Amino acid sequence: GTFINGERISRERLRDGDQIQIGNTTILKFSYKDAADEALQQNLFESATRDGLTGLANKRTFLDALGKEFAYGVRHSSKLSLLMFDVDHFKKVNDTFGHEAGDKLLVTFAAILKECVQPGDTVARLAGDEFTIILNDIAGVSEATGVAQRIVERVRKLRGFSDTQEGRSGVSTSIGIAFRGPNDIDAAVLLRRADAALYRAKRNGRDSFVCDTTDAGDAIGTPDAKVTVDAVAVSEGSGVLEGTRRDR
Repeated sequence: GTFINGERISRERLRDGDQIQIGNTTILKFSYKDAADEALQQNLFESATRDGLTGLANKRTFLDALGKEFAYGVRHSSKLSLLMFDVDHFKKVNDTFGHEAGDKLLVTFAAILKECVQPGDTVARLAGDEFTIILNDIAGVSEATGVAQRIVERVRKLRGFSDTQEGRSGVSTSIGIAFRGPNDIDAAVLLRRADAALYRAKRNGRDSFVCDTTDAGDAIGTPDAKVTVDAVAVSEGSGVLEGTRRDR
């Protein structure tokens, strides 16, 4: 028979929280939410997982996604790349044009990142002007560097945030790229490599990307790319990878 809250019934109007027993083994709980409840739940979810300014994934969501993608890559030998970004001289934009302009720049920058990746990739804002992208299941090194190159070129074209007295044409970004190596068992290694590559890009003059090549060849192979190593970074095992790429 069918029971509602322990009482056998043949017909009954359900109320929120009612327990429904069908036969001897199946027990269900009836829950009702109106549009306001659903909107509240969605807002709470967005607040917990999204950056309030840009709408990108927040740091907590990014770390969760990175852990899952890294573990999946280890299990299935799939190819994974991590890109770390800084908006060059962002503090100067805030100081010169105000925080409203700074916020506008961050929102615009976030939109560029989203437009340059595929739907399955993760784009996140970590803090301030620090952003990151997880590229999963990439075809080769040049696919990651191709994404980075497109972003660098798109950001160069931004207007409205420059100091015309110094003759600057716009803003720029620095990018560090790292790849999951075949022997990597901890996503923290990937984070450290990408962060170190980002630091080298900034040290080498900004407005560019540096690709950490520690395990790039072993991780995803370089049949479609030639390696041009920055002389400044030879001893540090980093370089810039160039070549044909599959459009993302």
